[in-house]
Amino acid sequence: MKKVIIMLAFCSMLLIAGAGNVFANGFPDVSEDNRFYDEIMYLSNEGIISGYPNGRFTPGEKVTRAAAAIMLGRVLGYDDTQQETVFPDVPKSSKASGYIQQAYENKIISGYPNGEFRPDKYVTRGEMAIFIARAYALTEEEVVPFSDVSINMNAFSAIRKIIDFGVTTGYPDGTFKPDLDLTREQFSGLLARAESDEFRLPVDTCGYDTLSRQNPDLQTTNCLITKAAEDSAFPIPPEIVKAVASVENG
Repeated sequence: MKKVIIMLAFCSMLLIAGAGNVFANGFPDVSEDNRFYDEIMYLSNEGIISGYPNGRFTPGEKVTRAAAAIMLGRVLGYDDTQQETVFPDVPKSSKASGYIQQAYENKIISGYPNGEFRPDKYVTRGEMAIFIARAYALTEEEVVPFSDVSINMNAFSAIRKIIDFGVTTGYPDGTFKPDLDLTREQFSGLLARAESDEFRLPVDTCGYDTLSRQNPDLQTTNCLITKAAEDSAFPIPPEIVKAVASVENG
C-alpha cells in the first residue's frame, strides 16, 4: 500500500510539472496549443514583443498603429528615445513617438491626408502587408490568389510581395480579408515569418499548388511559363518559351 501511495504521489508530481511546461518561459494566456505559440515565443525571446504588467500577452487583443510601429521599430533596430514627430496627434511624450518618427523618415509608415497618424487606430491585414513590404524592402511579387483582393487596392502590390516572401497564404476559403483588424497573435505570426526563415511559409508559384494534380488554367499556365523562363539557369525570353509551348501543344 505504501508503494502505491508513493507511486501515485510521483505521478501527480509529473502531471503538475507537465502542466507547467505548457506555459514554460511564456505567458499564462498563451498555451502551446496556440497556432502562433512558437512565433510569439520567438519574438518575445528576441525582445520584439512583451506582455503586460500582469504577465499576460492577451493574444486576441487588436493591435494599434502605435503598437505596430513599436514592434516594427524594434525589429529594424530603431532607437526608442522619445522625440518630436511630424504628426500633430503623436506628441513627444508618447511611448511610440521615437519609433513612429523613424518609421516615417524611413518611409515605412505614413499618416492620413489630414496629417494625422491616428496611433490608436487598429491595424488591418492590408496595412500590415504594406508595412512589411516596405520594412523589408520587398520587390518580388507573386500572383494574388485571393478572391477579395483587387488591383485597385492600395495594398494590392504589398500583398503580392508578402505572398512571394512566404509571410501569408490567406484563409482556407481563398480570401485574404485585407480590412480585418489584426490581433496580437496574428501580428506576431506575420512579423515572425517576415523576420525569420524558420517560420517562412512555402510559396505556390503563380498561386498553383503542384500537388493538386489539376491542370492549371490559361492565365496560370502563362504565369508558370514566364516564371520558369525567368528563373532558368540560362534566362530565355518568356515569349520564346511560350511560342514553343504553343506549337508543341498544337
